[in-house]
Amino acid sequence: MSKDKWPRLSQELSDIPPSPAHCRACGVYRDDEKIFGWQEHDDLDRPEQIVVFLCRDCSDRLIDKHPRLYRRLEQDEPFPGNMVLCTDCRHRKGTRCTHPLLKANGGVGLPLRFSAPTRMHIDRRDPKTGRRIGEWLTRWNGPVTCGGKEPHAA
Repeated sequence: MSKDKWPRLSQELSDIPPSPAHCRACGVYRDDEKIFGWQEHDDLDRPEQIVVFLCRDCSDRLIDKHPRLYRRLEQDEPFPGNMVLCTDCRHRKGTRCTHPLLKANGGVGLPLRFSAPTRMHIDRRDPKTGRRIGEWLTRWNGPVTCGGKEPHAA
């Protein structure tokens, strides 16, 4: 399959609206950390502002086998438009934050508050090959608050 024709999970999955609490593949609703956000990348493996939410079972079934690159968002990672606090914000459209202050939208910067993350290096062995694998992980220490959040008008 030509790389420029790789499918996108964001387009091929069900019509379930993007939400940090619903799996786009099977529709299961979870209000805990069992739903993961996966950042979609373009045909040149550059990250995009598109996120697909999947439960653990669907993540295991779809992500590694999919030809397009996806990066799992960490719990409490600041990612405007895709955090639980964004769910009822009027600036959220799908998985995108449309707030005019967001730098991605040409603004000066959306005022987000969060604790400094913890960076760690993990050294382990690949269970299939036995080779040593090292990777850097970032752990976010608590939820994000957003100074630009505006709930939908009632």
